[in-house]
Amino acid sequence: VYKRQIHDLIRTCKSIGVPVCRASIGAAFGCNFQGDTPPETVVRLVGHILEIAAEHGLTLESISLADTMAWGTPESVKRTIGDVRNRYPDVRLALHLHDTRGLGIANAYAGLQMGIDRFDASVAGLGGCPFAKHKGAAGNVATEDLVFMCEELGIATGIDLEAMIEAAAVAESVVGHPVPGCVGKGGSLSGIRKRLSAAA
Repeated sequence: VYKRQIHDLIRTCKSIGVPVCRASIGAAFGCNFQGDTPPETVVRLVGHILEIAAEHGLTLESISLADTMAWGTPESVKRTIGDVRNRYPDVRLALHLHDTRGLGIANAYAGLQMGIDRFDASVAGLGGCPFAKHKGAAGNVATEDLVFMCEELGIATGIDLEAMIEAAAVAESVVGHPVPGCVGKGGSLSGIRKRLSAAA
């Protein structure tokens, strides 16, 4: 059934001029309703996606592996990415991570180690999974946390971290409750380093 729905959706998008250039696999590491997602299941789904794209003459920029309900761990992220890469080495993978159990940034680091260079993130970690039936769902990985980690690893992002921290503060004031992002609260290290350097 889902394949027919995807075909119909692609036809609709093409008919109104909406480009179809990316795909995503939800609950790629586990699900509150079915448990752990075996890597071989993800590999099989990637194959289905590529078949459907080929049928419609589409070239996909990337396929995102989404940790929709925060079942991923650094090891499961590495294992799944590795298995997909072994079968489909030319497919560009992306990660969409949630931080419900505090492993979002650790999973992003694991993804970086596996060569992932495209991540979904949201300012202040806003977002979540409303159908997961999990009241403690914290939302997506915070953009400022991800940028901070990359910059500290020497990976240039082209993003102004201080501006992101300001945006996180605005987001928190708009939603009216504490947000899960960490760097927005703790700040970056650049100001501290400048102060220490000036005092030396």
